[in-house]
Amino acid sequence: MFRYRYGSDVADERIEVDEIEVDRDSHVFLRFADGYETTFGVEPLRLACPCASCRSRRDLGQPVIAPLASANIAIADARLVGNWGLGIDWNDGHATGIYAWEVLRAWAEQTEGEPTFARTDLPSPAQAAAETTPPDDGPDGGFS
Repeated sequence: MFRYRYGSDVADERIEVDEIEVDRDSHVFLRFADGYETTFGVEPLRLACPCASCRSRRDLGQPVIAPLASANIAIADARLVGNWGLGIDWNDGHATGIYAWEVLRAWAEQTEGEPTFARTDLPSPAQAAAETTPPDDGPDGGFS
């Protein structure tokens, strides 16, 4: 486990992170500059990986990780990606997702620390987009 405290020049206290704690086997804890705190379990974070490959798999209804692998998922390494977010290398070899502070804050506020895409009782990103996408108005976009 490692802890990191840092200050940044992010103007919005809601997305500026003051403290990060990574327990490779269990969780990532964040304290934001406005005092808001949240903890994410490693499995929900891995399932919610924001990279293009994982997003595509979720949109197609495919698993992001093999069911047997999810029981043993852990963080192999974690690093700051500028003032923007946290890069996580997973023990299953996956390492392309960057977890933006703004996205982590939104997940925490909306779902009490469990990323939306990791929850099975919510629609997939593709389903949610389909529910909110306005109808197609033809090739000219409704303009004539």
